[in-house]
Amino acid sequence: MLFLLVFVTIAQVLWIAAAALTTYNYPDSQSLIDGADALLSGDIARYSPDFCLPTDQSELCAARPHAVPSPHAYFSYYPFQTGPMLWYVFAGAIFGSHNIIAFQILNAFAITGLVAALWRLGTLIGLDDAGHAALATLLATCVPLLMFATFVYPNAVGFSITVTGVVLITQAFRAQHTWSCILILVAGFLVCGIGVILKSTFIILMLAAIIGIVLVVIANRKWWQGAAAIVSFGAAYMLTKLPLRVIEHITHQDFGKGMPMLSWITLGLNEREGTMPGWWTGIPLHTFHQTHGDYEQQSQVAKDFVMERMQHFTHNPGEAMDFFSEKLASEWAEPTFMTSVYSQLGSSAHGFTGLPEWLLSGTGAARLTTYENVSQTVLYALALTGVIAMLISVVRSAARPMEDATAFARTFLCAAFLGGFLCYLFWEAKGIYTLPFYLLLFPLAAYGMQTIMRATHQGVARIRGRREQA
Repeated sequence: MLFLLVFVTIAQVLWIAAAALTTYNYPDSQSLIDGADALLSGDIARYSPDFCLPTDQSELCAARPHAVPSPHAYFSYYPFQTGPMLWYVFAGAIFGSHNIIAFQILNAFAITGLVAALWRLGTLIGLDDAGHAALATLLATCVPLLMFATFVYPNAVGFSITVTGVVLITQAFRAQHTWSCILILVAGFLVCGIGVILKSTFIILMLAAIIGIVLVVIANRKWWQGAAAIVSFGAAYMLTKLPLRVIEHITHQDFGKGMPMLSWITLGLNEREGTMPGWWTGIPLHTFHQTHGDYEQQSQVAKDFVMERMQHFTHNPGEAMDFFSEKLASEWAEPTFMTSVYSQLGSSAHGFTGLPEWLLSGTGAARLTTYENVSQTVLYALALTGVIAMLISVVRSAARPMEDATAFARTFLCAAFLGGFLCYLFWEAKGIYTLPFYLLLFPLAAYGMQTIMRATHQGVARIRGRREQA
């Protein structure tokens, strides 16, 4: 495993150095960097509702990028983004607010930690030496994983922290004493809560963990584990609400409730000419301004739209099939998961020459995409094989109870991926958002490869045995 971790770290750092981004043009990243910079510089006035209104023609406001709204406007749209901003504050306090490469290096170390966590989950689901070799090969050859760090957003860090929390929860089922089990459960969920602060949709992982715990508790009849998990989940969920309160206290502002969750389902069910089904449009922002930020009115508009779309799909099943198949393909069948796009979404100190130019826009781009496409197809096939093999093993070993930690880990990986799949069936579509859930398939795919190798070895052994008998 050590060699794998070193390789993954070095490969990411080399790619970050090759891209050499000095600025980053992703709108949300720009807004979060701007908000963090205001806090770090003590310029709290930048959070005022009156700061740089559209009518403000001052030199200061004219110098701001057009795509970056004022901090107050941005967090009025997305108050939950105060959590992700804390990571920019952390990185900015150490390396400077606009140090893109330092932020990416932190991402790289987080992804290395994620690889270690996936390795541990692989061990818990039953990987042997051959299975671990398969897992190492799959991870080391996954280009989207190695390019993920260049996305200047806390997705990678939040995912790594959340999965680490799940690994802790898994270890709780191996604790020898009741109190140590409870403490580890609490710690695991709190770590998960920190990850969810950085990316709210990773609450899907916490819910998958709860599903795994429920199944384990039903089997082992240790009801106190379920009670401890529910309480810990509640505490972790409350923790995710803390950043908004802290930022509002520091800035002396009230950002309100922002946009309702249904707004992202509105996006996910929307269709606009020139874009793939379910991808971003300005509809939620238009509704926000049209209703003057009234939460209830926004919710009603979103409900009406969702109901209208679902009724339309019900009466037009062919159109519904086309819509969702195209949307799912854009999320799960795009082999780069947008990592190539986000690797070049800014200005490069080297002008994207050399390796970045060859891989992202030169002759190597088509070859890279072809390789990633094949790799993705193989991964899906192996993961499906792994899940089927696990189900068969459960049926065959019904009389021999499975270890709690193994049952939890297997359930979690399957439930978390399915949760992500179902979420992004209706949620705003974006390949970079589905990448973390794709990565959860790697331990399952390694188990599938392990199963194939075992079956092949047993088949060869039988053939040899028959030949010797003959």
